[in-house]
Amino acid sequence: MLAPYNNSMRLGQGFNSFTQKIRMTDAVTEAKSESSSRSEDQQPKGISQIVSYSSRFVDKLSDVTDVMNVSASLSIKTGTIGGAVSGTYIDSDKFKTSDLNFFIQVKVTNQTHMAHDYTEFSKLKNLPVARFTEIYGDSFIAGWEEGGEPNALISVKILSVRTQCNTSANATPHQNASSPKNEAFNHHQNAIIARFFSGVLA
Repeated sequence: MLAPYNNSMRLGQGFNSFTQKIRMTDAVTEAKSESSSRSEDQQPKGISQIVSYSSRFVDKLSDVTDVMNVSASLSIKTGTIGGAVSGTYIDSDKFKTSDLNFFIQVKVTNQTHMAHDYTEFSKLKNLPVARFTEIYGDSFIAGWEEGGEPNALISVKILSVRTQCNTSANATPHQNASSPKNEAFNHHQNAIIARFFSGVLA
């Protein structure tokens, strides 16, 4: 899986994929018996830049969180969707009250760094089975993916009831909502949210 990166992340740390919180440090360490020749594989190597993009109308917040690889649990805690609790990337209330939500994503991958030597599990003595996920999480940080990912969510609230049906019919992915020729969007409110991040492989 790929999760948003933050500066406190280190290779081998335990990770909770649902809450996207870091757990035990050095949950997985470098195996001493492994050959040092593998260290060459851990160095970032230059590769051709990979660019992909997508755009579509979305009806559910889960459609957005799934493609952004962010924790849905943060929406429960803060009312927003983002890579950190302090983030205000997507206002879930505005999403729900909008008549149309259009999501655009562009993903750019420059290079991937995989730590193949991290194969030694750090077992704690007398750890109750019930606390395993609390201490270790359900995965561990095994590498980095460097690049950028701008995401834009355009939420449209129709102010004129008369034009609401026309707007829904005319708003197709290939149209430019900001075009002066598109009269259906003359009476609306919108919000555009964008963010950039590097990814961590867990």
